[in-house]
Amino acid sequence: GALYAGFDVEQGTEGFMTGFAFPEILVAIDAAAQAGDLAAAHEIYSRFLPLMVFEQQPGVGVRKELYRLRGLLESPHVRHPAPQVSPVAAKGLADQIARSFPGVDIAKPLPATTFRSRPFGGETDTI
Repeated sequence: GALYAGFDVEQGTEGFMTGFAFPEILVAIDAAAQAGDLAAAHEIYSRFLPLMVFEQQPGVGVRKELYRLRGLLESPHVRHPAPQVSPVAAKGLADQIARSFPGVDIAKPLPATTFRSRPFGGETDTI
């Protein structure tokens, strides 16, 4: 889930191969890096790193719950033998989403202003 994105951009990466449930964030980190604004790339990375780490729990239950919250799945059900997301983990995830995206409906396309205060290059207001 791009856990090392902040370091990867310093090495000249041209994107990320990941399963993170918020690819818009990775696009924003990459856009900042490609524009030569490593400080902004690190700012975005630092802001969303707790969510990236939370999503990396074993199994796919947390990611499927994120997809459900984003409106991409109707059910976060995971097939046996993988565990379902626990009520404690679901609450922790909801709390982290509230910290990472205050006042943002994550089921809708995320505006670029969700990630930073200014666009990079010729970007539009959504990613």
